[in-house]
Amino acid sequence: MELVRLAKPWRREDLEPVCRVDELEIAIGLLGGGLEHERLPTAATDLARPDVHGATALVDMLSNVRSYDEPHAAKFRVLRMRTRARAVVIGGGVGGCAILYWLARLGWDDVVLVERAELTSGSTFHSAGLVGQLRGTLSLTKMMMASVDLYRSLEEEVGLETGWHEVGSLRLASSSERMEEVSRQAGWAKTFGLPLELISPDEAQALFPPMTKDGVLGAAFLPTDGYIDPSQLTFALAEGARRRGAEINQRTRVTGIRRHRGRVEAVETDQGDIETEIVVNAGGMYAREIGALAGVNVPIVPMAHEYLITKPTGLPLDMPTMRDPSLLVYFRPESGGLVMGGYERHCEPWGLEGIPADFNSRLLEEDWPRFEELMENAIVRVPALAEMEVVKLI
Repeated sequence: MELVRLAKPWRREDLEPVCRVDELEIAIGLLGGGLEHERLPTAATDLARPDVHGATALVDMLSNVRSYDEPHAAKFRVLRMRTRARAVVIGGGVGGCAILYWLARLGWDDVVLVERAELTSGSTFHSAGLVGQLRGTLSLTKMMMASVDLYRSLEEEVGLETGWHEVGSLRLASSSERMEEVSRQAGWAKTFGLPLELISPDEAQALFPPMTKDGVLGAAFLPTDGYIDPSQLTFALAEGARRRGAEINQRTRVTGIRRHRGRVEAVETDQGDIETEIVVNAGGMYAREIGALAGVNVPIVPMAHEYLITKPTGLPLDMPTMRDPSLLVYFRPESGGLVMGGYERHCEPWGLEGIPADFNSRLLEEDWPRFEELMENAIVRVPALAEMEVVKLI
Protein backbone atom coordinates (compact mmCIF):
# COMPACT_ATOMS: atom_id res chain seq x y z
CA MET A 1 0.00 0.00 0.00
CA GLU A 2 1.52 3.31 -1.09
CA LEU A 3 0.37 6.77 -0.06
CA VAL A 4 1.25 9.47 -2.54
CA ARG A 5 1.34 13.28 -2.70
CA LEU A 6 1.50 13.62 1.05
CA ALA A 7 3.65 16.12 2.90
CA LYS A 8 4.63 13.41 5.37
CA PRO A 9 4.31 9.61 5.66
CA TRP A 10 0.88 8.29 6.57
CA ARG A 11 -0.18 4.82 7.60
CA ARG A 12 -3.51 3.20 6.91
CA GLU A 13 -4.51 3.62 10.56
CA ASP A 14 -3.91 7.35 10.18
CA LEU A 15 -6.65 7.40 7.55
CA GLU A 16 -9.24 5.53 9.60
CA PRO A 17 -10.39 8.59 11.63
CA VAL A 18 -11.17 10.52 8.45
CA CYS A 19 -12.74 7.70 6.46
CA ARG A 20 -16.24 8.90 7.42
CA VAL A 21 -15.64 12.25 5.75
CA ASP A 22 -16.20 12.78 2.04
CA GLU A 23 -12.71 14.21 1.78
CA LEU A 24 -10.64 11.12 1.09
CA GLU A 25 -9.47 10.89 -2.50
CA ILE A 26 -8.61 7.36 -3.53
CA ALA A 27 -7.16 5.81 -6.66
CA ILE A 28 -6.90 2.03 -6.44
CA GLY A 29 -4.82 0.04 -8.88
CA LEU A 30 -4.74 -3.74 -8.61
CA LEU A 31 -1.95 -5.83 -10.00
CA GLY A 32 -4.11 -8.87 -9.47
CA GLY A 33 -6.76 -10.26 -7.17
CA GLY A 34 -10.18 -9.11 -6.08
CA LEU A 35 -11.56 -5.94 -4.59
CA GLU A 36 -14.87 -5.77 -2.78
CA HIS A 37 -16.67 -2.64 -1.69
CA GLU A 38 -20.20 -1.93 -0.55
CA ARG A 39 -20.35 1.57 -2.03
CA LEU A 40 -19.01 2.61 -5.41
CA PRO A 41 -16.75 5.67 -5.59
CA THR A 42 -18.58 8.91 -6.21
CA ALA A 43 -17.60 10.85 -9.32
CA ALA A 44 -15.13 13.59 -8.52
CA THR A 45 -17.10 16.05 -10.62
CA ASP A 46 -20.05 15.69 -8.28
CA LEU A 47 -18.04 16.70 -5.22
CA ALA A 48 -15.45 19.07 -6.66
CA ARG A 49 -14.99 22.37 -4.82
CA PRO A 50 -13.25 25.41 -6.32
CA ASP A 51 -11.29 26.03 -3.14
CA VAL A 52 -9.83 22.52 -2.94
CA HIS A 53 -7.02 21.07 -5.04
CA GLY A 54 -8.83 18.05 -6.40
CA ALA A 55 -8.44 15.21 -8.83
CA THR A 56 -9.86 11.71 -9.18
CA ALA A 57 -12.48 9.74 -7.28
CA LEU A 58 -13.86 10.13 -3.78
CA VAL A 59 -15.25 7.44 -1.54
CA ASP A 60 -17.35 7.72 1.57
CA MET A 61 -15.95 4.88 3.61
CA LEU A 62 -12.44 3.50 3.31
CA SER A 63 -13.46 0.78 5.75
CA ASN A 64 -15.87 -0.58 3.15
CA VAL A 65 -13.03 -1.25 0.72
CA ARG A 66 -11.45 -4.68 1.26
CA SER A 67 -8.93 -6.56 -0.83
CA TYR A 68 -8.51 -10.30 -0.44
CA ASP A 69 -5.96 -11.54 -2.91
CA GLU A 70 -2.27 -10.83 -3.27
CA PRO A 71 -0.31 -9.38 -4.83
CA HIS A 72 -1.99 -6.00 -5.05
CA ALA A 73 -1.10 -2.35 -4.66
CA ALA A 74 -3.25 0.57 -3.66
CA LYS A 75 -2.53 4.28 -3.92
CA PHE A 76 -4.29 6.87 -1.84
CA ARG A 77 -4.28 10.63 -1.97
CA VAL A 78 -5.81 12.92 0.64
CA LEU A 79 -7.35 16.18 -0.51
CA ARG A 80 -5.40 19.22 0.57
CA MET A 81 -7.10 21.58 2.95
CA ARG A 82 -9.04 24.57 1.76
CA THR A 83 -7.01 27.58 0.74
CA ARG A 84 -9.75 30.05 1.69
CA ALA A 85 -12.42 30.04 4.40
CA ARG A 86 -14.96 32.38 5.89
CA ALA A 87 -13.51 31.65 9.33
CA VAL A 88 -10.67 29.56 10.72
CA VAL A 89 -10.94 28.02 14.19
CA ILE A 90 -7.59 27.25 15.81
CA GLY A 91 -7.76 24.41 18.33
CA GLY A 92 -9.39 20.98 18.21
CA GLY A 93 -10.57 20.64 21.76
CA VAL A 94 -14.17 20.61 22.91
CA GLY A 95 -14.32 24.43 22.74
CA GLY A 96 -13.01 24.67 19.19
CA CYS A 97 -15.21 21.86 17.90
CA ALA A 98 -18.27 23.38 19.62
CA ILE A 99 -17.58 26.71 17.91
CA LEU A 100 -17.13 24.98 14.57
CA TYR A 101 -20.34 23.00 15.07
CA TRP A 102 -22.44 26.08 15.85
CA LEU A 103 -20.95 28.11 13.00
CA ALA A 104 -21.82 25.29 10.61
CA ARG A 105 -25.27 24.88 12.15
CA LEU A 106 -25.88 28.59 11.61
CA GLY A 107 -25.12 28.15 7.93
CA TRP A 108 -21.38 28.88 7.75
CA ASP A 109 -20.43 25.84 5.67
CA ASP A 110 -17.10 27.29 4.52
CA VAL A 111 -15.30 27.18 7.87
CA VAL A 112 -12.10 25.34 8.75
CA LEU A 113 -10.65 24.04 12.02
CA VAL A 114 -6.93 23.39 12.35
CA GLU A 115 -5.44 21.31 15.17
CA ARG A 116 -1.73 20.93 15.85
CA ALA A 117 -2.07 17.25 16.81
CA GLU A 118 -5.27 15.23 17.23
CA LEU A 119 -8.71 16.31 18.37
CA THR A 120 -8.92 16.43 22.21
CA SER A 121 -5.13 16.02 22.60
CA GLY A 122 -4.66 19.21 24.65
CA SER A 123 -6.56 19.29 27.93
CA THR A 124 -9.97 18.07 26.71
CA PHE A 125 -9.16 14.35 26.85
CA HIS A 126 -8.54 14.38 30.60
CA SER A 127 -11.26 16.82 31.73
CA ALA A 128 -13.55 15.64 34.53
CA GLY A 129 -16.68 16.55 32.56
CA LEU A 130 -19.04 17.94 35.23
CA VAL A 131 -21.87 20.01 33.74
CA GLY A 132 -23.60 22.64 35.90
CA GLN A 133 -26.10 25.02 34.34
CA LEU A 134 -26.70 27.67 37.00
CA ARG A 135 -24.14 30.45 36.61
CA GLY A 136 -23.69 33.97 37.91
CA THR A 137 -25.08 35.69 34.81
CA LEU A 138 -28.13 35.22 32.61
CA SER A 139 -26.08 34.81 29.42
CA LEU A 140 -23.81 32.10 30.86
CA THR A 141 -26.74 30.23 32.38
CA LYS A 142 -28.70 30.27 29.11
CA MET A 143 -25.61 29.09 27.25
CA MET A 144 -25.25 26.13 29.63
CA MET A 145 -28.95 25.34 29.34
CA ALA A 146 -28.63 25.34 25.54
CA SER A 147 -25.61 23.04 25.88
CA VAL A 148 -27.60 20.51 27.91
CA ASP A 149 -30.39 20.63 25.32
CA LEU A 150 -27.76 19.82 22.67
CA TYR A 151 -26.27 16.97 24.71
CA ARG A 152 -29.70 15.33 24.84
CA SER A 153 -30.08 15.26 21.06
CA LEU A 154 -26.57 15.23 19.58
CA GLU A 155 -26.08 11.46 19.76
CA GLU A 156 -29.21 10.83 17.70
CA GLU A 157 -28.22 13.59 15.27
CA VAL A 158 -24.75 12.30 14.39
CA GLY A 159 -24.85 8.64 15.44
CA LEU A 160 -21.98 8.96 17.94
CA GLU A 161 -22.12 8.62 21.71
CA THR A 162 -21.49 11.72 23.81
CA GLY A 163 -21.30 10.12 27.24
CA TRP A 164 -24.02 12.43 28.58
CA HIS A 165 -25.45 11.34 31.96
CA GLU A 166 -28.29 13.51 33.22
CA VAL A 167 -28.03 12.45 36.85
CA GLY A 168 -28.48 15.85 38.48
CA SER A 169 -26.17 17.80 40.77
CA LEU A 170 -25.94 18.50 44.49
CA ARG A 171 -24.40 21.62 46.01
CA LEU A 172 -23.98 21.30 49.78
CA ALA A 173 -24.34 24.11 52.30
CA SER A 174 -22.14 23.55 55.36
CA SER A 175 -22.53 26.97 56.98
CA SER A 176 -25.24 29.59 57.40
CA GLU A 177 -23.52 31.71 54.75
CA ARG A 178 -23.55 28.82 52.28
CA MET A 179 -27.19 28.12 53.11
CA GLU A 180 -28.05 31.72 52.33
CA GLU A 181 -26.12 31.38 49.07
CA VAL A 182 -28.01 28.28 47.86
CA SER A 183 -31.30 29.91 48.86
CA ARG A 184 -30.48 32.84 46.60
CA GLN A 185 -29.53 30.41 43.87
CA ALA A 186 -32.93 28.77 44.13
CA GLY A 187 -34.49 32.17 43.43
CA TRP A 188 -32.19 32.77 40.43
CA ALA A 189 -32.97 29.32 39.07
CA LYS A 190 -36.69 30.07 38.96
CA THR A 191 -36.08 33.17 36.85
CA PHE A 192 -34.04 31.05 34.42
CA GLY A 193 -36.62 28.26 34.31
CA LEU A 194 -34.37 25.71 36.03
CA PRO A 195 -36.01 23.15 38.36
CA LEU A 196 -33.60 23.67 41.28
CA GLU A 197 -34.84 22.38 44.64
CA LEU A 198 -33.70 23.08 48.20
CA ILE A 199 -33.45 19.76 50.05
CA SER A 200 -32.56 18.52 53.52
CA PRO A 201 -29.30 16.79 54.56
CA ASP A 202 -31.19 13.47 54.74
CA GLU A 203 -32.50 13.92 51.21
CA ALA A 204 -29.01 14.81 49.98
CA GLN A 205 -27.54 11.66 51.52
CA ALA A 206 -30.29 9.54 49.98
CA LEU A 207 -29.24 10.85 46.57
CA PHE A 208 -25.51 10.50 47.26
CA PRO A 209 -25.19 7.60 49.76
CA PRO A 210 -21.41 7.72 50.44
CA MET A 211 -21.53 11.28 51.85
CA THR A 212 -21.79 12.06 55.52
CA LYS A 213 -24.32 14.61 56.77
CA ASP A 214 -21.94 16.02 59.38
CA GLY A 215 -22.08 19.79 59.30
CA VAL A 216 -24.48 19.92 56.34
CA LEU A 217 -27.38 22.34 56.80
CA GLY A 218 -29.03 21.72 53.45
CA ALA A 219 -28.35 21.41 49.74
CA ALA A 220 -29.45 22.55 46.31
CA PHE A 221 -30.42 19.81 43.86
CA LEU A 222 -30.74 20.46 40.12
CA PRO A 223 -32.00 17.29 38.39
CA THR A 224 -31.14 18.45 34.85
CA ASP A 225 -27.38 18.79 35.52
CA GLY A 226 -24.99 15.88 35.03
CA TYR A 227 -21.68 14.91 33.51
CA ILE A 228 -20.34 14.08 30.07
CA ASP A 229 -17.36 12.46 28.38
CA PRO A 230 -15.50 15.48 26.90
CA SER A 231 -13.69 13.43 24.25
CA GLN A 232 -16.83 11.69 23.00
CA LEU A 233 -18.61 15.04 22.95
CA THR A 234 -15.79 16.57 20.90
CA PHE A 235 -15.90 13.81 18.28
CA ALA A 236 -19.70 14.12 18.05
CA LEU A 237 -19.49 17.89 17.59
CA ALA A 238 -16.80 17.44 14.95
CA GLU A 239 -18.98 14.96 13.07
CA GLY A 240 -21.93 17.33 13.21
CA ALA A 241 -19.82 20.16 11.84
CA ARG A 242 -18.40 18.00 9.04
CA ARG A 243 -21.87 16.93 7.96
CA ARG A 244 -22.75 20.59 7.50
CA GLY A 245 -19.72 21.29 5.30
CA ALA A 246 -17.05 22.33 7.81
CA GLU A 247 -13.52 21.04 7.36
CA ILE A 248 -11.22 19.72 10.08
CA ASN A 249 -7.47 19.44 9.57
CA GLN A 250 -5.56 17.52 12.23
CA ARG A 251 -1.78 17.40 12.49
CA THR A 252 -1.76 20.96 11.14
CA ARG A 253 0.29 23.39 13.21
CA VAL A 254 -0.33 27.13 12.96
CA THR A 255 2.93 28.95 12.34
CA GLY A 256 1.68 32.49 11.82
CA ILE A 257 -1.29 34.81 11.38
CA ARG A 258 -0.81 37.21 8.49
CA ARG A 259 -2.21 40.70 9.00
CA HIS A 260 -2.49 43.90 7.01
CA ARG A 261 -3.39 47.26 8.56
CA GLY A 262 -4.56 45.56 11.72
CA ARG A 263 -6.83 43.03 10.00
CA VAL A 264 -6.32 39.30 9.56
CA GLU A 265 -5.59 38.15 6.02
CA ALA A 266 -4.58 34.51 6.42
CA VAL A 267 -3.64 31.74 8.81
CA GLU A 268 -0.26 30.22 8.02
CA THR A 269 0.27 26.53 8.82
CA ASP A 270 2.88 23.87 8.16
CA GLN A 271 0.44 22.40 5.61
CA GLY A 272 -0.17 25.65 3.71
CA ASP A 273 -1.98 28.96 4.15
CA ILE A 274 -5.70 29.61 4.50
CA GLU A 275 -6.96 33.04 3.46
CA THR A 276 -9.57 34.32 5.90
CA GLU A 277 -10.81 37.47 7.58
CA ILE A 278 -11.93 35.79 10.80
CA VAL A 279 -9.81 33.74 13.21
CA VAL A 280 -11.18 32.13 16.36
CA ASN A 281 -8.56 31.42 19.00
CA ALA A 282 -9.80 28.24 20.69
CA GLY A 283 -6.38 27.06 21.73
CA GLY A 284 -7.11 26.54 25.41
CA MET A 285 -3.80 26.40 27.24
CA TYR A 286 -2.07 27.31 23.96
CA ALA A 287 -4.23 30.42 23.48
CA ARG A 288 -1.54 32.82 24.66
CA GLU A 289 0.96 31.49 22.12
CA ILE A 290 -1.64 31.68 19.34
CA GLY A 291 -2.57 35.23 20.28
CA ALA A 292 1.07 36.26 20.15
CA LEU A 293 1.20 35.19 16.49
CA ALA A 294 -1.29 38.00 15.80
CA GLY A 295 0.36 40.49 18.14
CA VAL A 296 -2.39 40.04 20.76
CA ASN A 297 -1.71 39.44 24.44
CA VAL A 298 -4.11 36.79 25.76
CA PRO A 299 -3.93 36.92 29.58
CA ILE A 300 -4.15 33.18 30.19
CA VAL A 301 -1.84 31.12 32.40
CA PRO A 302 -2.25 27.30 32.46
CA MET A 303 -2.69 25.92 35.96
CA ALA A 304 -1.88 22.39 37.10
CA HIS A 305 -5.07 20.68 38.29
CA GLU A 306 -5.60 17.13 39.51
CA TYR A 307 -8.38 14.69 40.24
CA LEU A 308 -8.43 11.00 41.10
CA ILE A 309 -10.40 7.98 39.95
CA THR A 310 -11.18 5.10 42.31
CA LYS A 311 -11.81 1.46 41.54
CA PRO A 312 -15.48 0.41 41.41
CA THR A 313 -16.97 -0.33 44.82
CA GLY A 314 -20.58 -0.96 43.87
CA LEU A 315 -21.80 2.62 44.25
CA PRO A 316 -25.01 3.49 42.36
CA LEU A 317 -24.35 4.52 38.76
CA ASP A 318 -27.10 7.14 38.83
CA MET A 319 -25.79 9.19 41.74
CA PRO A 320 -25.74 12.94 41.04
CA THR A 321 -22.54 14.92 40.91
CA MET A 322 -21.79 16.55 44.25
CA ARG A 323 -19.93 19.71 45.24
CA ASP A 324 -18.98 20.90 48.71
CA PRO A 325 -17.73 24.46 48.12
CA SER A 326 -16.71 24.93 51.75
CA LEU A 327 -14.29 22.01 51.44
CA LEU A 328 -13.37 22.93 47.82
CA VAL A 329 -14.07 19.40 46.54
CA TYR A 330 -16.33 17.77 43.96
CA PHE A 331 -17.38 14.19 43.21
CA ARG A 332 -19.09 12.33 40.41
CA PRO A 333 -19.92 8.64 39.87
CA GLU A 334 -17.62 6.60 37.64
CA SER A 335 -18.48 2.97 36.83
CA GLY A 336 -19.42 2.12 40.40
CA GLY A 337 -16.56 4.16 41.86
CA LEU A 338 -15.86 7.86 42.19
CA VAL A 339 -14.07 10.71 40.50
CA MET A 340 -12.91 13.25 43.09
CA GLY A 341 -11.21 16.57 42.52
CA GLY A 342 -11.17 20.09 43.83
CA TYR A 343 -9.71 23.55 43.68
CA GLU A 344 -6.37 23.96 45.37
CA ARG A 345 -5.74 26.94 47.62
CA HIS A 346 -2.06 26.70 46.64
CA CYS A 347 -2.31 26.89 42.88
CA GLU A 348 0.59 25.97 40.63
CA PRO A 349 1.03 27.71 37.28
CA TRP A 350 2.48 25.59 34.50
CA GLY A 351 4.19 26.24 31.18
CA LEU A 352 5.20 29.82 31.96
CA GLU A 353 8.26 29.46 29.74
CA GLY A 354 6.18 27.98 26.94
CA ILE A 355 4.43 24.67 26.42
CA PRO A 356 6.63 21.99 24.81
CA ALA A 357 5.90 21.52 21.13
CA ASP A 358 5.37 17.78 21.63
CA PHE A 359 3.05 18.10 24.63
CA ASN A 360 0.11 16.31 23.03
CA SER A 361 -2.14 13.70 24.69
CA ARG A 362 0.07 13.80 27.77
CA LEU A 363 -0.54 14.20 31.50
CA LEU A 364 1.54 15.92 34.14
CA GLU A 365 3.33 13.83 36.72
CA GLU A 366 1.28 12.89 39.78
CA ASP A 367 1.75 15.41 42.60
CA TRP A 368 0.37 13.75 45.74
CA PRO A 369 1.88 16.24 48.23
CA ARG A 370 -0.03 19.12 46.59
CA PHE A 371 -3.19 17.00 46.32
CA GLU A 372 -3.04 15.97 49.99
CA GLU A 373 -5.09 18.92 51.28
CA LEU A 374 -7.93 18.16 48.86
CA MET A 375 -7.78 14.47 49.74
CA GLU A 376 -8.14 15.28 53.44
CA ASN A 377 -11.13 17.55 52.72
CA ALA A 378 -12.75 14.93 50.52
CA ILE A 379 -12.48 12.27 53.24
CA VAL A 380 -14.26 14.64 55.62
CA ARG A 381 -17.27 14.60 53.31
CA VAL A 382 -16.94 11.00 52.01
CA PRO A 383 -15.18 8.96 54.73
CA ALA A 384 -15.27 5.76 52.64
CA LEU A 385 -12.84 7.39 50.22
CA ALA A 386 -10.05 6.64 52.70
CA GLU A 387 -10.50 2.92 52.03
CA MET A 388 -11.05 3.08 48.28
CA GLU A 389 -8.29 2.02 45.93
CA VAL A 390 -7.11 4.79 43.64
CA VAL A 391 -6.71 3.86 39.98
CA LYS A 392 -5.04 7.06 38.87
CA LEU A 393 -4.33 10.64 39.89
CA ILE A 394 -4.87 12.68 36.73
